[in-house]
Amino acid sequence: MHLAFCTSNPEGARRDLVRIATEIRAELESNAKVHLSGALCVSCSGRGGPHFGARHAELQAVREVLGEVPLAGFFAGGEIARNRPYGYTGILTVFTSQD
Repeated sequence: MHLAFCTSNPEGARRDLVRIATEIRAELESNAKVHLSGALCVSCSGRGGPHFGARHAELQAVREVLGEVPLAGFFAGGEIARNRPYGYTGILTVFTSQD
């Protein structure tokens, strides 16, 4: 059995969110035939407005990086990845279209 202790703070969470959104944007920009059609952000309810400092702040951070694309989001009770539950996580899914 493994046990991991992690901490999360608003500054670190925002930095990580901006980093991954920037990586996604860069990957899309490297392929001229693929265009961003929209995005979906699923966030643990523990990461809500108070964690990022304001209501909708998490989605606003994504929009600042990805630009004006259709963007929706909702809160969930966490994430299951492989065989482990996680909390305070966020999932950003982007939808693309090709020329």
